[in-house]
Amino acid sequence: MKAIITAAFLIFGFCVSQVFGTEKPPLFTWDLLWAGFWYKSLNIPDGEFPPAEDIFDGGTLYNRGNFTLGFSGLDSSLRFLVTDKRLLPLVENDTRAGFNPGIGLYHHGSGSRLLYGVQNYFGLPARINNIWLRSVPYVESRQPSSRDLKLEPAARDESDFHLYLGLPYNVLPGFDVFASANLDSEQNLSLGGGMGWNALGPVIRLEGFYTGKELAPRNSSTWFSSTPPLPERDFNIYALSLLFHSPQAAFATLGLVRNIILG
Repeated sequence: MKAIITAAFLIFGFCVSQVFGTEKPPLFTWDLLWAGFWYKSLNIPDGEFPPAEDIFDGGTLYNRGNFTLGFSGLDSSLRFLVTDKRLLPLVENDTRAGFNPGIGLYHHGSGSRLLYGVQNYFGLPARINNIWLRSVPYVESRQPSSRDLKLEPAARDESDFHLYLGLPYNVLPGFDVFASANLDSEQNLSLGGGMGWNALGPVIRLEGFYTGKELAPRNSSTWFSSTPPLPERDFNIYALSLLFHSPQAAFATLGLVRNIILG
């Protein structure tokens, strides 16, 4: 029931944003990608040609189909995306292969979108994830918060629902407001929102984010550095960020609160 109510709210909110359409996107665009990587195919012994079934042994196939249908007069488009990754030779139950279809509904005049599929995320959610991974914070972590369908195929990615509603650009020039909601495969809800101002050239943007989930019980797994067992518990993250960038300088700050409630 939670998933049905959330999905209905996302669809309704996106339909409201269609009122502000002025431009006409292309009627139909498409692109296809078929690529492969074979690191053993050139290792041919002198004077011997390997059997045909061994030429591509150890390779990987990457496939992608991307189709977009535009709606004239609504400044909107409907996108279908399919990514696929296969290891060679082909085997059944390949745990490193991945097939991920996705669909997206976009409103170009406001940046609003409704997505279902595997997604890349940018901005504040990416910075929070970067903190947990302790990896290098790349440029996507300093962009305004957003999501889009992922173009790179992977085996263990999961599909999410995502809604982003933005203020149409022609309503208040130089000022933008957005709200977003995300529902993952385990029905954990994430919420985001913010506002920005760029009327004088430099961009100032304030953003907030919340997500929460229920963590499973955890038991000690090592005998030499045992940790106390933890019961099932609620885990919540609240974050607030301030971004500023201009041709001369840029900076971003992040405030983060974690809240764990033991059951």
